[in-house]
Amino acid sequence: MKCEAGHEAGLRLYCSVCGKPVSYKSEVDVFSRIPKVKVVSERIAILSMGLKRPEARESYAAEVRLGDRVVEGERELTLKTVFGGSWLEYYREYAEKLRTWLNIILYDVEQPRLAVVDLSNPLSVSLLRSLPENPKTVVAGVVDDETKAVMVQNLNFVSLHVLEKKMVPSIIVSRSLLKRLGFYVKGKGMLMGEEALAHVLSKACEVFEDVLNFMMLDAKFGVWAHTMAPLFTASDKIYSTPSNCIEVLSHQTLLNISQKQVRTAYLLAWMGEGFSEAREEFLNYVEKAFGHPLSVDARNFAREDIFSDLLALYGVSARELFEAFREGYEESLKNVPDIGVEAIKW
Repeated sequence: MKCEAGHEAGLRLYCSVCGKPVSYKSEVDVFSRIPKVKVVSERIAILSMGLKRPEARESYAAEVRLGDRVVEGERELTLKTVFGGSWLEYYREYAEKLRTWLNIILYDVEQPRLAVVDLSNPLSVSLLRSLPENPKTVVAGVVDDETKAVMVQNLNFVSLHVLEKKMVPSIIVSRSLLKRLGFYVKGKGMLMGEEALAHVLSKACEVFEDVLNFMMLDAKFGVWAHTMAPLFTASDKIYSTPSNCIEVLSHQTLLNISQKQVRTAYLLAWMGEGFSEAREEFLNYVEKAFGHPLSVDARNFAREDIFSDLLALYGVSARELFEAFREGYEESLKNVPDIGVEAIKW
């Protein structure tokens, strides 16, 4: 507090320097002014486990990992490795802790969410089962289609079962095809494999509402599983025409699927004047390759340079997804009967 002469007087009636009264009224006016508070609300929450996390503006990022001890934080949760443990041991040990932690960090039920998960990680079943219910959640998962190990095939099968049981809109990518994914990005250089996937998903996060719109429509048809085909940094100098871009895009699918498996098809494009031609070519390709899908659409987010980014999303029947791992799953049950899908509590 200050006196009438401007001296700092503290909480007293008269100034100890000059003896003049302390002016409480003028100070109250200062303290009564409410400062402006800027409220920051993240546009999307991104959760990762076992894969490189995508980057997105105005996002809340969190990660679950395995380590040598349990460490619980606001944005990271490290769980102690269960040596020699199957997904069932992890489920029994950590499902409840994961559920509690996820309910705390993902408290905003209206916030869109992307979970990027390695479906061959033994913690994947626990994480997917523990994800809070939210219609705005999308899971991007990588399945291991390279190994014949029955326990890994069991894990992939059970992880897919959890996604189907919860009807979580998902983008499924196979590890063998992910290894071939690569493209150049200005300022980042050549991106390959997981880094390329993270960049593609970062791009999808920019237009996440459109991705959600596609997938929520698919849910009405009973379609929860999707895969994608990216073609990034496509230049007119290389591909000449939008028609050629769509031709190349048709060979970029990141999951081994048959044409009869495709139920819906969508194109997200970041390109200039050539979008109308690209859209027409994409619709023609879809009709020729897949017949008459339940839903088809294409949207463009204009850009000014000579490059184009294209991302096709395909809604697929889950039957072939499960069939790819069913033999290994059933074989694993002959040796360890307890690790079937029946062990998961609902």
